[in-house]
Amino acid sequence: MEVIMINRTLKVLSLTFLTFIFLIAGPTGKIRGKVVDSQTGEALPSAIVIVEGTSWGATTDVDGQYIILNIPAGTYIIKATFIGYAPTSIANVQVSVDLTTSVDFKIISEAVQLGPVIITREAPLINKSKTNTIAIVTGDALQQMPIRGVTQVFALSSGVVSQGGDFYVRGGRAEETAYYVDGVLVNNPINGRMTANVISNAIEEVQSQIGGMSAEYGNAMSGVVNTSTRIGASSYNGSFEIISDDFGNSESKRLGAYSYGLNEYAMTIGGPITSNAIRFFVAGQRIFNRSGASFMDGINFPITFDSTKIIGADFIVTNQDSVGGVTPVATGKSGNRTLLTNLLNKSKYDGGRSRGGVSQDSWALQGNVFVDLGNINLKLGGSYNNNLGWGGYGQSLSVIRYAGNDVRTSKSTSTDQTLYSNLTYLINPSSFITLKLNSYSFNSESGDPIWMDNVENYGNPNLAGNEVLIGPSRNPSSFSYNSFSGSWPGTIPSGYSKIVRSQITGKLDYVNQINNNWELKLGAEKIGYTIRTYSISALNLYSMRKQYPTATDWFIYNQVGVSFYGYDIWGKEFNGGSITDKLRKADGSYEDKDKIELSDLEGPRKPGYTALYLQNKFEFEDLIMNLGLRYDLLDPGSKQYKQLDKIGIDDLGGIKIVADSSYQDQEIFEQFSPRFGFSFPVTDKTVFHATYGKYIQQGRLGDYYDPRTTAAQYFQGGYARRFPNPNLKPERTTQYEVGFQQQFGDVASTNVTFYYKDTKDLHVIRVIFPAPGSQTTSFFATENGDFGTSKGFSLDFTLRRINRLALRGSYTFSRATSTGSSSSSHFNIAWQDNSFNNQPYFPVIPAPTDFDRTHIGNVNLDYRFENDEGPEFMGMRPLSNFGVNALYYFSSGFPFTRSQIDGAFSFSGTNAPVAYENLNTSQGPWSSTIDLRVDKSFTIYNQLKMNIYMIVQNLLNQKNLVAVYSGTGSSVDDGWFTTESGKSWAETNGEDAVKLYNYLQDSPGNYGSPRIVKLGLQVNF
Repeated sequence: MEVIMINRTLKVLSLTFLTFIFLIAGPTGKIRGKVVDSQTGEALPSAIVIVEGTSWGATTDVDGQYIILNIPAGTYIIKATFIGYAPTSIANVQVSVDLTTSVDFKIISEAVQLGPVIITREAPLINKSKTNTIAIVTGDALQQMPIRGVTQVFALSSGVVSQGGDFYVRGGRAEETAYYVDGVLVNNPINGRMTANVISNAIEEVQSQIGGMSAEYGNAMSGVVNTSTRIGASSYNGSFEIISDDFGNSESKRLGAYSYGLNEYAMTIGGPITSNAIRFFVAGQRIFNRSGASFMDGINFPITFDSTKIIGADFIVTNQDSVGGVTPVATGKSGNRTLLTNLLNKSKYDGGRSRGGVSQDSWALQGNVFVDLGNINLKLGGSYNNNLGWGGYGQSLSVIRYAGNDVRTSKSTSTDQTLYSNLTYLINPSSFITLKLNSYSFNSESGDPIWMDNVENYGNPNLAGNEVLIGPSRNPSSFSYNSFSGSWPGTIPSGYSKIVRSQITGKLDYVNQINNNWELKLGAEKIGYTIRTYSISALNLYSMRKQYPTATDWFIYNQVGVSFYGYDIWGKEFNGGSITDKLRKADGSYEDKDKIELSDLEGPRKPGYTALYLQNKFEFEDLIMNLGLRYDLLDPGSKQYKQLDKIGIDDLGGIKIVADSSYQDQEIFEQFSPRFGFSFPVTDKTVFHATYGKYIQQGRLGDYYDPRTTAAQYFQGGYARRFPNPNLKPERTTQYEVGFQQQFGDVASTNVTFYYKDTKDLHVIRVIFPAPGSQTTSFFATENGDFGTSKGFSLDFTLRRINRLALRGSYTFSRATSTGSSSSSHFNIAWQDNSFNNQPYFPVIPAPTDFDRTHIGNVNLDYRFENDEGPEFMGMRPLSNFGVNALYYFSSGFPFTRSQIDGAFSFSGTNAPVAYENLNTSQGPWSSTIDLRVDKSFTIYNQLKMNIYMIVQNLLNQKNLVAVYSGTGSSVDDGWFTTESGKSWAETNGEDAVKLYNYLQDSPGNYGSPRIVKLGLQVNF
C-alpha cells in the first residue's frame, strides 16, 4: 500500500512540475490563406499579410501561403501588400476560438489599380476546420437580438434543453458543461453550474461546443462554452445603455404587460493607454429588479376570510424571555384572529409585481489591459460581481408577511471575482509559447436580513427587531385556515449559511505550426480548489443557552446543528487541527475552556485535477484532422471511508462524530482519453465531419463531502437523508458524432449532425445496509451506478441576408434515457422501502430522463434597413437603420409519470403515490415562445450613435407549462376532489374552502414567464 501511495505521489508531483514548465495557449484562433495575382492566379511569395492595428502578421511562402497564429477572438481587418501591387484590405474577418479562418487574397497590379483596395467580407457560411458541432454568436449579433447574457445565447445551441435555470446538453446532466470566460473556468464545483455574470456589452463572442471537444478540454462530458470579452480598440470609444420595464403602473398593464420593476444599466469604455500597443477595456453594469416576473396576477383570494376559522392564533405572551411564557387563551380573546383576518383580507391587490421592496440588486465590473509588443503579448484582466437578493412568498397565505411593508424574508448575498494573465511569447512566426495563470472565487451567505452573521442575536427576544418572538428562539407557530397554513408578519428566518469556492489554475501550451498542414499543440493544466462551507440553525442558539447555561460552545453549537468544514463552529476560517472551546458568560464575555482535538477532516476540501494533452491538427485541402490524447488525474480532495457499510462513531466533547479510524487516504483517479475529429471537404460547399472521444468528470462535488459531526448525527438517527460519499468515482462518457455541412449557392447552408452518447458510473442514491460491527443504521448514500444513452440528430440552417432578411434556425430530435436523471433521482425509492429480500428495487432499465425533449428548436429572423435605405417620405427615410429581430423557441412537452392522485398540499398529499405507468412515459404539452426586438438607430453630430429599442419577451403571452400534477396531467387541478378524502374534506369545510383550494393549487410556479416589455436606449461614442 505504501509503495502504491508513493508512486501516486510521485506521479502527482511530476505532473505538477510539468504544469509549470510548459506553457499554454489562451482562447485564440488563427488565420490562414493564400495570396495570388488576380489576373494570372500565380502565387506571390514574400507577400506581407498583417492584422491591421496589431503587430500580428506573416510572410507568404513560395506557394503564396501564410498562417497567422494566436489571434484573440474578434473581428479584424486583414491587409496584404506586395511590391508592384495595390495594397488590399479585407474587412469583417471574424476569428473564433480554436478555429481556423481562411482569408485568400487576389491582389491587383498597380498598373491596373491605382490606390489601395478595401473589400468587406461576408462571414463564410461553412468553416471546414470545424470537426465537431460548434455554435458561435458574436457580440454584434447579440446586440440585435432580444436576449442578453451567456446562458441565453447557449440555450439557442442545438441539442440544449433549458429547464429550471439549468442547461442539459444532448441528454447529459446539468453539471456536465464547462463554462469559460476569457479562459477562466467559472463553474461552481459543488453543483457544476455557471456562477459568474458576464456583462453583455463586454462580450466579443460566445462559442458553444456541443460535444466532440478536443483533448484540450477536460472535466466536462457534454459541452464547453467559451466566452471571449472585448479588448480595447486603437481609438477611444465607449457606450452607455439603460433597459427598463419600469415605465408603467405595476398594478395595470401597459402594452399588454405589467411592470415588474426590471432595470439594467451598463457602460463601457476602451482605447489606447500610451499607444496602440497598450490598450484597455472596462465595462460596468447594475441590475436592479423589484420582483420576478410570473403569471401571478396580484393576490385575489376568492373568499372573504372569517376570523372564527383561524386555528393556532389564540395565545398571549406573558413573559417573552421565558421558555414557558406563552399562555393559550379562550377563543377570540387574544385579538390575534382579528389581526390575521384583517391582514388576509387587506392583502388583495392587482398587478404582476410582488409586494415588497427589491428582489435583486447586483453590480458587475469587468476589464482588461492588452499589451502588444510584437513577439510578446500580454493580457491582464479580471471581473467582480456582487449580487444581493431576497426571498419571496408568491401566492400563499404567507403573503401577509408583506403587509405594511414588514418584509422579513431571507437575504442572500454573493460575490464572484476573477483575475487572469495571459502571456504569449512568439518564438518564431510558426511557434509560440504562452503562460496562463488565473484565479476564481465565489462567496455567498444567506440569513436574516437584520442579523445575518450575528448568529447569537437571531433568537434573542430582548433585542429591537425581534419583537415578533413569543419566547426565546421562538417564532409564532404557523396559523391555519381551512387546513392551509401561513406565517406571521415579521417571522425571523431561522438559518444562516455561507460558502467559499475558490480555485487557482495554471494552464500551459506549446504550439508549433510545423508546416502548412500540421499544427502541434502540447499542453498541461492544473486546477486546485479550496472549498469551505458553514451553516447553523441560528434562531435556536438563544434558547439552547437558556436550557444549558453552563454548557460550552462546542456543545451548544452542535446541539443546534452547526455544519462545517473549512470553518470552525463560529464560522471563522479553519484549516484543521484543534479549536479552543469557549464558555459564554452572562455578561456576554467568553472564557477559554478545553481544546477540542479535531483533524484535517474539518479543514477545507481541496479537490483538483491535473492533465496533460497532445493535440495534432492536420489541415489539407480535402481533409482536416484533430487527433488528440488527454491524460487526466483527478483528486477528490478529501479522505474516504475504509468501508462504507462499516462506519464507526466516536464521542468528542459529548458530541458524536465519525471516527478517524473510519477513514483512509483518498483514491486518485486517472484516465487516458483519445479524441478524434475529422472534416472532409468534398467541395467548397460540401463538408462531412465526424468525431469520437472519451470523457471523464468528477461530477458534482456536493455528492462527495459531508461534515463529520453532521454525518454522525444523521447516521445514528436513521433519518431519511441523502449522505454524500467521498468514495465516489468519476463519471464517464463515450461520444460519437457524424454529419455534414452543405452550402446552397452563396446565400444559405445547413449542418446535419447525428450523435450517440454512452454514459456510465453516474452518481445515484442507494441504500447502504450496515455490516456487522457498524455503528450506523441503514442509510441512503450517493454511489456510482446510474447509466444511460442519448442519441439523435440536429439540423442547423443559416440564410445570409437577402433583401434585408437574415435567418438562423436549429432543430434537434433526440432521445435521452437513463436509470436516473440526477444523483438524487432515487430518493423516494430508497425512502419508501420497496424491497425484495431486504434489497430495494432500483431502476435497471433506462427510461426517458426528466429533461428529455423529443423535439426542440428555435428560429431567429432579422429584418433590417441599412443607412439611407427604405421608402422616402417628405425627403426623409424613416425606416433607415430600423430593424426587427424575432426569436421563436419551441419544444415538445416535458416527461412525467402518471400516478395515484397526490394532492397539492401537505394535508391532501399522498405519502407514497403509486405509479400507474413506466417512468416518464407521459408528456406535457408543447411549449413555444416568441421574443421580439424592434430598434432604430440615429447618428447625432456625426459622433454619437444612438439606438432606441423595445424588447418584448413572450410576445403572445403564451402560458407555457413547466409542471403538472402527476395524477391528472393538469396544471390547475390535482384531482383530489375526486377522491374520498377530498370529497369528505370539501363536505366538512364548505364551498369557500373549495374555492380557496382551487385558487391556490393553480400555482404561478406551474408556468413559465409571462409577457415582459422593456424599453432600451444605447448610446455609442
